[in-house]
Amino acid sequence: MRLFTNARFCSMEAPDDHYDALLEKGGSILRLYRRSGEIPADLHAERIDLDGAWVYPGFTDTHTHSFDGGLYSLCLDLGGCSSLRQVIEALAGVRPLGGLAFAWNLDVHRIREGRFPNLTELDRAVPDIPLIVKRVDGHSCMVNSAALRAVPWKSGSAPQLLPLTRELSREASAWFQSMVDEEGILSAYDAASRIALKAGLTRVHTMVGDGESDPRHFVLLRDNLERFDVDFVPYPQISNVNRALELGSPRVGGCLLSDGSIGSHTAALNAPYADQPESRGTLYRDQDFWYRFVREAHREGLQACVHAIGEAAVEQIAGVLRRVYDEDPKALHHQIIHCEMVSDRSLELLEGLPAAAPVQPAFDALWGGEGGLYEKHLGKEGRARCNRYASLARAGVLLTGGSDWYITPLDPLGGIRAATRLSNPAERLSPFEAIRLYTVNAAKLTASDDRQGYLREGYECDLSIVSGPGEGEKSAVKGVVKEGKLLFLRGRT
Repeated sequence: MRLFTNARFCSMEAPDDHYDALLEKGGSILRLYRRSGEIPADLHAERIDLDGAWVYPGFTDTHTHSFDGGLYSLCLDLGGCSSLRQVIEALAGVRPLGGLAFAWNLDVHRIREGRFPNLTELDRAVPDIPLIVKRVDGHSCMVNSAALRAVPWKSGSAPQLLPLTRELSREASAWFQSMVDEEGILSAYDAASRIALKAGLTRVHTMVGDGESDPRHFVLLRDNLERFDVDFVPYPQISNVNRALELGSPRVGGCLLSDGSIGSHTAALNAPYADQPESRGTLYRDQDFWYRFVREAHREGLQACVHAIGEAAVEQIAGVLRRVYDEDPKALHHQIIHCEMVSDRSLELLEGLPAAAPVQPAFDALWGGEGGLYEKHLGKEGRARCNRYASLARAGVLLTGGSDWYITPLDPLGGIRAATRLSNPAERLSPFEAIRLYTVNAAKLTASDDRQGYLREGYECDLSIVSGPGEGEKSAVKGVVKEGKLLFLRGRT
């Protein structure tokens, strides 16, 4: 048994409900002590002093691309570059991984020249091996000539229009990832597990698959889950419901794209982009496709999970969910992943449904606010319809917290802070509501709130240990307890 003391153990039952001590046995919470004086003097247990920390049920990130994030953590990060010269210099020193060169996190809006490196510049930096350079949002990329020759393009010939967007970007990315062997795949997840743990996470939902029928390394990950310190929750990111059933998955989909991203001008809008008035983005599939997909998953008792960013895409998927739930009421939390730009019509469609929205508060922290990327591309009115968390919660949508890592860092505390400080004050969550995104609500998403998400006697002893309140500006992760075991505690010798 382990007795954790000298901390504020936040049960997540109510904003001010907390305990002074927690007793663990066999990986579960055996007893919670409201006051330290209740602890029996003759209790025989290992005592662990948490030095005044705030302790929460283990944080969960409900939307990541952890293979990509783990892989890219071993590769070249271009996030610090502010000019093409810096990008080219960094690429010239890239270290190959399995005979390939990966670079990621390039934000063209931070680059002085406002663009990707062109083909000539990439070939000069990396002439001999295939190279991919991914934009920060993951929805467009650039490759060099060696990659153009190496990728077996579905069209039979290399694309002429660069950089790559939509299907071509996904095709290039899929080929690069398919070239990583099983040892490399597991090494990427090992790296992802380490990063997640240091971020204070005990559980991470991760997307695995090509978005169509190939679940890629889903089985490899599923069969090696015990290898990692954090719990990975794998999503077969495919639209083939029968294949998901064969895999034994309770869910199907993930970032199945109904549209693209705001930064790449591919998110589907109801009005033209403010800075590209000739474009409203693109709906990638029609309503019938999504209805058939969600209806089949619903009939089989699987969660259907779809990416939607722009308000036209969110309306499309919300309309599908309304139709499916009305035809066959089931308490399945089908997911509108991101649910970024929400119209009043979408709120009406979602009202009272058991739908879920794994949202990314960091998106608003990075790109919201006056003069930010949202306003540049969408205008002031469009920006105000982004990240409508309070409105979605009032409509009864189950909001959960995610990062979309590798797009933004694994950082639940940053997500909590961002959700309480949204650029639209009317849509901000309270600190308690924001913390529930990563605890109670995350457990509800996987129907595991009977054993996770709260600090309750008999529940799993997974704890995220923080130096102060979860929403605090200066609060930082101090440690993690997984299944009753203290995996790390900063400052403890």
